[in-house]
Amino acid sequence: MIKRIATAAPTTLLAVVWFAVTPVSAQVPSFAEITGHDFGERITVHHEMVHYLKQLAELSDRVHVIEQGETWEGRVLLAAIVTAAENYQRLDAIQETAHRLADPRETTAQQAAAIIEGQPVILWYGGSIHGFELSGTEGLLKLLEHLTTRDDRATIEVLQNAVIIIDPILNPDGRDAFAHLNHQNIGREPNPEQDDWGNDFTRWQALKFRTGHYYFDTNRDWFAHTQRETQARAPTIIAWRPQVVVDMHEMGSDREFFFDPGTDPYAPYFPQHSRRWFQIFCQAYAAAFDSAGFEYITRELFDYFYPGYTTSFGDYQGAVGMLYEQGSSRGLAITRSDHSVRTLADAVEQQYLAAWTAARTSVERRVTLLREYYDAIRADIADGRQGIRRYLIAPEGDPLHIVELANMLISNGIEVDVLTQPARLSNVRDRTGRNVGARDFPAGTYVIEAAQPRNRLVRMLLEPDVPTPEDFLREARQRIERAESPRFYDITAWSLPLLFNVGGFSSSDGRGLPGERVTSRIIPEAEVPAAAPGYAYLIDGRQTGSLSALYHLKARGYRAALIREPSKVEGRDVASGTVIVRIGQNDETVHDAVRELAERFNLTVRGTSTGLSEPGFPVLGSADAVITVRTPEIAILAEDPIHGYSFGWAWYTLDQQYEIPVTVLRIGSLANRPLDRFNVLIVPSVSGSALASELGEDGVERIKRWVREGGTLVTIGEASEFARSQLELIDLRSWYDTEEGEDAQHFGVPGAIFQAKLNEHHWMSAGYDGAGLPVLVESDRIYLAPEGPPSSRKCVIATYGDGESKLSGHAWQESLERLAGAVFAYEERVGGGRVIAFAEDINFRGYARGVNRLFLNAVLLGPSAPLRVTVPAAESPGPRPGSRTSTPVGRHRDRAVSLVLQEHLPHTPPRLDERVRLRDILEREDPADHRSYSLLGYESVQPVEYGLQPGRFVEQIAQVRGHDTRGRFGQVHQLRARHVAPSPPPTRRVPSLQVQTREPRHHDPPERIQEREAGPVDITAHSLQHDIEPAGQLPQPLMPARSRIVKAVGSSQRSHQVDFLLRAGQAVYLTAVLGGKLHRCRSDPTGCCRDKDVLSLLEACQFHQGDPGCHVIDAKSGILLHRVRVDGWNSTRLRHNDLLRVATVLRADHHTLADA
Repeated sequence: MIKRIATAAPTTLLAVVWFAVTPVSAQVPSFAEITGHDFGERITVHHEMVHYLKQLAELSDRVHVIEQGETWEGRVLLAAIVTAAENYQRLDAIQETAHRLADPRETTAQQAAAIIEGQPVILWYGGSIHGFELSGTEGLLKLLEHLTTRDDRATIEVLQNAVIIIDPILNPDGRDAFAHLNHQNIGREPNPEQDDWGNDFTRWQALKFRTGHYYFDTNRDWFAHTQRETQARAPTIIAWRPQVVVDMHEMGSDREFFFDPGTDPYAPYFPQHSRRWFQIFCQAYAAAFDSAGFEYITRELFDYFYPGYTTSFGDYQGAVGMLYEQGSSRGLAITRSDHSVRTLADAVEQQYLAAWTAARTSVERRVTLLREYYDAIRADIADGRQGIRRYLIAPEGDPLHIVELANMLISNGIEVDVLTQPARLSNVRDRTGRNVGARDFPAGTYVIEAAQPRNRLVRMLLEPDVPTPEDFLREARQRIERAESPRFYDITAWSLPLLFNVGGFSSSDGRGLPGERVTSRIIPEAEVPAAAPGYAYLIDGRQTGSLSALYHLKARGYRAALIREPSKVEGRDVASGTVIVRIGQNDETVHDAVRELAERFNLTVRGTSTGLSEPGFPVLGSADAVITVRTPEIAILAEDPIHGYSFGWAWYTLDQQYEIPVTVLRIGSLANRPLDRFNVLIVPSVSGSALASELGEDGVERIKRWVREGGTLVTIGEASEFARSQLELIDLRSWYDTEEGEDAQHFGVPGAIFQAKLNEHHWMSAGYDGAGLPVLVESDRIYLAPEGPPSSRKCVIATYGDGESKLSGHAWQESLERLAGAVFAYEERVGGGRVIAFAEDINFRGYARGVNRLFLNAVLLGPSAPLRVTVPAAESPGPRPGSRTSTPVGRHRDRAVSLVLQEHLPHTPPRLDERVRLRDILEREDPADHRSYSLLGYESVQPVEYGLQPGRFVEQIAQVRGHDTRGRFGQVHQLRARHVAPSPPPTRRVPSLQVQTREPRHHDPPERIQEREAGPVDITAHSLQHDIEPAGQLPQPLMPARSRIVKAVGSSQRSHQVDFLLRAGQAVYLTAVLGGKLHRCRSDPTGCCRDKDVLSLLEACQFHQGDPGCHVIDAKSGILLHRVRVDGWNSTRLRHNDLLRVATVLRADHHTLADA
C-alpha cells in the first residue's frame, strides 16, 4: 500500500512521498521481475522506471519515493530515497542536521563534531541528463536493485551510514524519444553496425534525443534554472545538502570510462575541498576498475571552469560533485573502430560499479568527509569577510529582469537581502569592475553578502569577470598555433548583471546595512490604474514583458502602438518602447484586456488623459516617433540543417518566456507551403550552404520573393551568412573578405561578453535606456558595415565598441582588434520587406536576458517598423547634384501622391551614368493603412513626378543595370510608395491603384487607338536583384505569386538585364514589328504571355548593326505602346528610356503615364 504525504517545509521531504506503511520482510522482486526485461536487454523507458520505483516503495522498507515535478511533456520526475529502515524513523532529523552542518554560522566546531558522530553521509545520483546516453539510468537502476535486494555486510553498512537519493532519469523526454526510435527499428537481435538504423540518426534527431523538449542542454542549466527539469531538481539537492553529487554520462563509443579528476582549467573559485576529494575517489575507482578488468580514463578531457554543469552545481553547494563518462553503446550494441562490440549491458556494468564504489568510499570515510565538508564551508564564509564583501543589484534596467535575477540567486541556495531604506557605500565597483567610489543605493536594492555558505557560487555568478588561468591560455595558444583545438570546453563569461543588463555593483565596504532577508520567491505585482484613463493606457516600456502584452492585444483585435523615443506627458517620463493603447480607438472591453494582461505579465501600467507631450518631446501620436503595430504572424525554421540549440533557444524565448506563439516550419516542407500567411520568418543559426542545398533553388527563391513582398526575415548567428551569401539580400561585408583578412587565421571567441553600442536613432533600440548593451560572443564571425554613403535602406543597429569592448571572459588579441567597430546587429530593407541579421545567437541558453528586447523588437515590430530610419544630422549625407528633396504631402487635403525620384546608380559603365539614373521614390505614410507596394523605375537626369490619384495604380517594373568593371551590377534601389487616402479593403496584401488616364497625345497613331474600360487591377510588386547570365544563356523564368517575371538578356558587349512583370489574369499580347517581320507574343491559359514568346520577342528587339528599330504594340487592343530605336552611341543596344517604356505594360486607356 502506498501512502501520499504532502510536506509543509522546504527542509522536509519534497512534494509527495510514497513509502511502505509496514516494513515488508519478504524478498523484494528484482528489476527484471517487475519490468519484464533485464539490464541491457532493452532500453528502460520512463513509465517502466516509474512503475519500478513505485513497486519498490510499496514492497521495500528501504525506499521512499518523492515526486519533484514534471517535464515539459508531462512526465513525472521521481527520485528514490534509499537508506536503512531504522533511519526512516529519524529522517526529518537527519535532514535538519544536514542543514545545521552546512551553516557554520549557526553550528560551532564542537557542535559539528558531535553531529558528525551519528549523521549519515548523504549522496545524490543523477542518470542520463542527455537522453540518448543510456547507461547512466540503467546503472542507477541496477544500483537501486542492489540496495533493495541484498543483505550482505557491505550493503547493510552502506544503508545504515548513508542516505542515498537516486534520480534515475534526468531527461525523460529525450530518453523516451530515443528509446522509441530504437525499439521501433530493432530486429530479432540487436545489430551492432554503426549504419544500422537502430544506431544511426540525423544530426537533428541526435540533438533532440540529447536535450529536452525545447532543445536545451539541461547539463548547462544548473545555475540559470530555465528548464522545468532543473527547476524541479535543484530544490531537492538544496533541501538535502548532500556531501556527494554524481552525474552519470556517456561519450563516444571508442572512449573508455572516465572518472574525476578532470583537466585544466579549473575556475579560480572552484572549491579546493572538491579537488582534494577527487583524488581520494579516483584511487577508489581505479582500484575497483582494476579489480574488474575495466579500462578507464582520468585527469583529462573534462574541465571545471563553467559553473552550469550538474557536477558544478553540487561542488558550489559544498558537495564533491563528480562526473562519470562511459563510452556509449549508442543503442543496445555498437561496433567500435577496433571492431570490438560494446553492448549496453557492458556499459551498465561499469556505471553501476563506479556508483557503488562512490557509496562504499563515502561510507568508509564518512567522518572525514563530513568534517572536511563543514570546514570547507566555514572557510568560505571567512573568505567572504575579505576583499569584496557584498554584491548589489540596484533597480536599474528591466524591473522584471531584476526580480528574475534575484529569484535565480535564491533558487541556487544563495541568501539575498533587500534594503528597507537608502544606504551609502564606499569603494564601489560597477558591473564591469570599474571603481566608481562612493554611491547611494535606494530602498529595494538587493544585497548579496559574500560571507555566506554559498560564497564561491556568489562570486562565480556576480563577479564581473572570472579570469581564465594563464597556464591554460599559454597551452591553448600553442595548440592553436599547431592547428589544434584550444580545448575551451564551454563559454568563459556568464556574469549575471551583464547578461541581464541590470545595475550590478560590488563593494569592499562592510558596514551594516538596513535590510531584511528575502525568504521566498519574489513575485512582482502588476500596477494598473484603478480608474479608466481619458486618453490612453501606457504600458511601461522598460519592461520587456510589455511586448508580450502588445502582441496579445493585437492578437485580440485591439489597436495599439509603440513609442520608440522617450517622451514626457503630464509631467511624467514615458520610456522608449512604451506601449500606447488609446481608449478612443478601442471598444469598452479594452479596459479588462489591459488589466488582465498586466496581471498575467506583472506589468506596470499607467493612464494619461492627453497625448500632448511637454515641449521638446514627441507627442503620443507622433508620425515619426510612434509605430502603429500590426499583428505579427511568426514562423521559425526547424530540422536539419538548422542547429537545434539555436532553434530551441529562440522557440523557448518566444513560447515560454514571453508567451508569444510561433509556427514551426519544417525545412523539407518550405518549398511547397505558402509563406504569405506569415510576415516574420526566423532562421536560427545554420550553415548557409547546407540550408541552401536543402531548400533548393525554388526554396531559396521563395524566401527571397517573400522578403521582397513585405516579409521580415530575422537571421540568427550563422544564418546571417545565409542571408548574405546565399540569399544575397544584405550587403554586410565579412572581415575575411577584406585584403587584411583574406588569408588571416581564424580566432574564435570562446564565449566572452562584449559591450555593444546601440544606434539610438534606430527603432530597434526602443526599450533601452542608453547606448551600451552587453552581448555574448561565441564565434569567429566578423561583419563590417556596407561601404558607401549612408543609406536609409541599410542600417547598422549595433556595433562592438571601437576600443577595449570586452567586458568579461577571454578573447585573443586578434579577436579584440578585429571586432572593434564590427557589426553585431544589422537591418537592410529589401523590396517591401526587410532583413534583420544578428551576428551572434542572441537567445543563448535562455539566460542572456538583457538582449531579449532586441530580439523581440525585431520579431514583433519588424512588420510594422518605419521604412526610413532617422540619421543623425552629423551623419546625414547632403543632396546629390541634380536631385531635389520632397515636401510633405497633405494626407487629408491633397489626395495626390507624389513619387519623387532621386539620382543614384553606382558602378555604371561610361556614358550609362550620363544617360540613366535610378531614383529612390521617397516614402509616404498613411496612419490608416500601413500596407505598401514597391515600384522599380529609371528616368533621365531630370527628376520626374508622377501624379496619382487614390484608387489608381501604376506599374513601373523595368530594371536595367549595367556591368561594372568586375562584371557585377550596380546597386539597385527600390522605389516605394504608400497609400494616402482611405480605400476599400483590398483582396490582396497590397493595395490596388489605377493609372491616371488622359486624353490621347497627338503623336499616338489614331488607327491604333481603341477605347477600353479600365478597371482596378491587384498587383503584387517584386524587386529582383539577380546576377546577369552570360549572353545566350537565358535563366529559368521565375514564378512569383499571381505574377510572372521573365528575364531577357541581350547579346551586346555590355549586356543589360530586363525584368518584366506580367499580371496574372490579364491577356496582354505584345507584337514587335522588326523590319516588316511580325513577332507576336500570345497568352497561355493563365492569360499571360508565354515565357518563350516574350523571350523571343525581346531578343528580336536587340538589333543588329543598322536595324532601324521596331514598334511594340498591344495586339489585342491594337494600341501602339512605343517605337524603339537604336542607341546612338552604341548601335547594338536599345536606348534605355525606350527600353523602359517597352517594359511598362499598362492596362489602361492610353497605356501611358501622366507627364511621362
